[in-house]
Amino acid sequence: MTKQNKIYLFSSLVFVGGTYLVYRSLKRKQVYNLLIDRIAGGSVTISNKTAVAVLTGQHHQNINSSKPFAQLTEAKKRQFADAIFEAVDGGGTDESALKAEFQSMRDKVAISQVASYYKAKHNETLLDRLEGEGELNTIISIINSKPDVRWLN
Repeated sequence: MTKQNKIYLFSSLVFVGGTYLVYRSLKRKQVYNLLIDRIAGGSVTISNKTAVAVLTGQHHQNINSSKPFAQLTEAKKRQFADAIFEAVDGGGTDESALKAEFQSMRDKVAISQVASYYKAKHNETLLDRLEGEGELNTIISIINSKPDVRWLN
């Protein structure tokens, strides 16, 4: 083997080794971030002001209109709030029950009314409670798919 061939071989090995180290470093960061996300329960920061207003129970208070709109009865608010509490209380979250409750509410005003009731009853907002559950992104998607308000004729 000539000196020039040895230089090519050594250069190739250094290049392949360096490429592998860069790949391993990037992959390790991805795995690390995924693990941290899973351990933290998928915590996210919310930039959607409407979702924050809905989950803190303020959205329905911001509806300024002379037109009547659909509102939940106290019994319905209690029913939804209790079902959400049951889904998130205890050792683990019942994700399917939690999603079902939010999907069954017809608009953002209804969810906001339930959030307000939940806060009064349990001394914490739905936003605070759901941030630690790992289902917040799904709940925000459900909220964003709902109309703001249902107007009565």
